[in-house]
Amino acid sequence: MRYATMGALAALALGCEKDPPRAPTVAPAAARDAGAAGVDAGRPDAGPTERVVLRLRVKNVDRIPLRLLTNPDTNELIHAHRVNVNSDRAAVYAGGPRVERVKAFPIGQMPMCTADAGAGYGGLGQPGSITLAPGESFEAARWDGILREEVLDPQRGVCARELAPTPARYRFRLDQPQREGAPDCIPAVTAWPIPEDAGVPVLEIRCRNAARDAGARAAPAAGG
Repeated sequence: MRYATMGALAALALGCEKDPPRAPTVAPAAARDAGAAGVDAGRPDAGPTERVVLRLRVKNVDRIPLRLLTNPDTNELIHAHRVNVNSDRAAVYAGGPRVERVKAFPIGQMPMCTADAGAGYGGLGQPGSITLAPGESFEAARWDGILREEVLDPQRGVCARELAPTPARYRFRLDQPQREGAPDCIPAVTAWPIPEDAGVPVLEIRCRNAARDAGARAAPAAGG
């Protein structure tokens, strides 16, 4: 009996040596990205099935906080246009017949026309808001390089179809529904196709408060 007890103790000690106690894992705190526009060399957070060819950020370039209205339907938040011009600068300001509205992101919960069945179209939730500090930005969208359009199918009703983008410049503009006090934003532009060896471009839509807030921007800080 004594030898058995000693053997059990030895086995227990050996097991402790093989499996030392581990420190508890602490999840990192979430934070919004305040970096500048650039290029992502890789796609570490895209997932095995998600294709990302372009990231869009909205940045507050003002000297005071900027409140923006958001929408879970990315097509409502970011308006995309195909622009047939020869430069990015021209694409920012172009209008008229050279500009065509396109949908660069999935259309709500609309089923694909190629699917056997769909759940139908439904909203994605209530719009929200976000307030950015001066110099702060947030990722507003990721584009997979696919365009969408709504199609009226005689058998299924309205459904979505995917299209390959045609070579052109694509302009992405932040849409804000408020009638007064809408922020002043400069759209982001990219030429298509994007070179495959260029990484994932990160473009910024740069915004500041409405012109009527210019006095607030120029006002000195309290106690200054």
